[in-house]
Amino acid sequence: MAQLTNLVQGKFLTGVSSVVGDTRRKYEDRAKFIEIRTAKGLDLVVAIIADGVGSADNGGLAAQLSIDSVVNYITGTEETDIALLITNAIKYANFVVYRDVLTRDVDASTTLTVGVIYKERFYVGNVGDSRAYWIQEGGKVIQLTRDHSYYNLKGGDPKSPQAETLVNAIGIQKEVFADVGLYVKETDMKQAAKIGAQGLPLKVGDTILLCSDGLIKDDLKGERFVREEEIVHSIQTEVQPNAAALKMTGLAEGRYVDDNVSVITIQYTTPDRVENVLAKQNRKLRVQKLVYVGLGVLVLAGIVVGAIMANNNRKSEQQLADLRNQPTQTGVFFTPQATPTPTAQVIVAAEFVQALSMGGYDTGVYSEYSYGGVDNPTWGDLDPGSTSELIVPGTEKKANLRVNTNRNVGAMFSLGSKHLGGESLGNNQLYVYGDSSLTLKNDQGITDITLTQGAVYINLVGPSEITHIKMPSHGDVSAELIGGELLLELKPDTVTMWCLREQCSLNYGNEYKRLSAPEVRVYKIGEGVLLDGEQIIPPGERYDEYYLWNLKCNHCLPFEKIYTPTPTSIIGTPTPTLAPGETRNTPTRTATAIPPTRTPTTPPPTWTPTTIPSNTPTATTLVTTIPTETQTTPPTTPPTTPPPLDTPTPVTPVSPIEDPRPIPTTETPKPPGDD
Repeated sequence: MAQLTNLVQGKFLTGVSSVVGDTRRKYEDRAKFIEIRTAKGLDLVVAIIADGVGSADNGGLAAQLSIDSVVNYITGTEETDIALLITNAIKYANFVVYRDVLTRDVDASTTLTVGVIYKERFYVGNVGDSRAYWIQEGGKVIQLTRDHSYYNLKGGDPKSPQAETLVNAIGIQKEVFADVGLYVKETDMKQAAKIGAQGLPLKVGDTILLCSDGLIKDDLKGERFVREEEIVHSIQTEVQPNAAALKMTGLAEGRYVDDNVSVITIQYTTPDRVENVLAKQNRKLRVQKLVYVGLGVLVLAGIVVGAIMANNNRKSEQQLADLRNQPTQTGVFFTPQATPTPTAQVIVAAEFVQALSMGGYDTGVYSEYSYGGVDNPTWGDLDPGSTSELIVPGTEKKANLRVNTNRNVGAMFSLGSKHLGGESLGNNQLYVYGDSSLTLKNDQGITDITLTQGAVYINLVGPSEITHIKMPSHGDVSAELIGGELLLELKPDTVTMWCLREQCSLNYGNEYKRLSAPEVRVYKIGEGVLLDGEQIIPPGERYDEYYLWNLKCNHCLPFEKIYTPTPTSIIGTPTPTLAPGETRNTPTRTATAIPPTRTPTTPPPTWTPTTIPSNTPTATTLVTTIPTETQTTPPTTPPTTPPPLDTPTPVTPVSPIEDPRPIPTTETPKPPGDD
């Protein structure tokens, strides 16, 4: 019998896979599957796909920010109407992303598709052209969402160049059209809204598929990178967690898809069905093995017969040669050659962490630390009731840990990275310095660290790897790293960040600062001030401090990137002696003013959740309109989340700013094209 631990709520087999695809592109997709219990006690199965767009890393950041916002909103809401819950979660995500876009003055937006299963019914909210599909047991595939293209929402010529242009996305305007319709039978928004408000009833054998457009794009021949029948076959034959999703993204990558590809699958099944599929696969494997064994026997028999005949021929030829001539025997000496033994790189599986070594720098030297001493670093699961244990180098654990190091003893770890193109790029590196305390989670290429004291060094191996660091003991300060390296140190009154590769970001209070490598910034907690950036250039205090950090972790830092100081000779041209009353002409240095950082003047929006009257059984008003610059009337009882807009939220680097403009009178918003 299949283990129920592989099935969410004992009935859903789930899978998540998100890949870069075309390695020339930035990784801007995000995918997340999560079980959430809301503040009202609803147990929800939630799947979210976001496909970001923007310069630099802004598209990926917008996608991640929107997913984090949706999760936080759903977790804290007391709403019990699922369609309304999804609508308000999407609107809150738009509020957070749009505010970030205005505050940092960047170009960034993202699609967002949110799927929720509650009591065997599927609900969906969509913005953009990421999709949700309903795949029935018989193999029929039905698209449940509608792409928010120019033609679909505004009409016109379906063959025009702008027909497929997106006109609705997260982060492009103050209000967003959250489409919670289920387009099962027709394309009429009102009818789809009624079905969406009720939810799609699921039965055993059904599968829900969420994907970014990279999965269903056409290649140069006009065929999909992953065809419909291949999607169905993946779902019907793969019954291990993540297997179906991994197969689909693998097919797309193998055909050189020109985009990121993200897939989430939720298969409604039973343990017996899983066992039946596995049994069929085992029978097929046994038949194949028998065939291979039979072929192997035939081949082996042929080889044996051929070898016997060849051996007889060699004996006959040798006998004739011996009779013709008896050559002088010459000894042959063989000089043994040393064959190097390759050292295989240990690749840590995604979502796992491996302890590599322990040690520290003290009294002028770095020393490895033997297991079992009083200062041995410890780790333990985050699960309630679990106890900490001594770290043993070479052991692995699920990356859901708390880690503590003592005094001068630090610990080096390898973190599993997300696979690209079916192969791992290697391991992310983490060094936790002595006297540090943190928690660690790693999921789908995103590492979440909560650092309460001490210092850590992080080296991310791939450009799509992301690390979020929260510092709860230091107020609302947090840091983020995408595909780079950083060193972070906490002291009672300061946070010091060393950005060593790529770009790093530091969030504090109402500010969001981007650091460029190699740069050091210090944030003073009590004063709420971020000091000017400093360079790691010898000679100087920062260089000496960096050198010491490098010794403490046994040269784990990218020290070769730091310039080696060049001694300055004291022998040179002598300074001429001045005659009495003579002065030397010395050019005057003129300071160049540094232009101030540009602050966007456009105020961010004031987010207001939408409500549905209790006596209205449908969600028509939620999906048949696309909000313009007008704002809807606030609900009688607003959801308990998000937090008050004057309080920073953990999902965005800046706190909200109140819109000074008066609230206009309520009007019925119109969808694009109804102007």
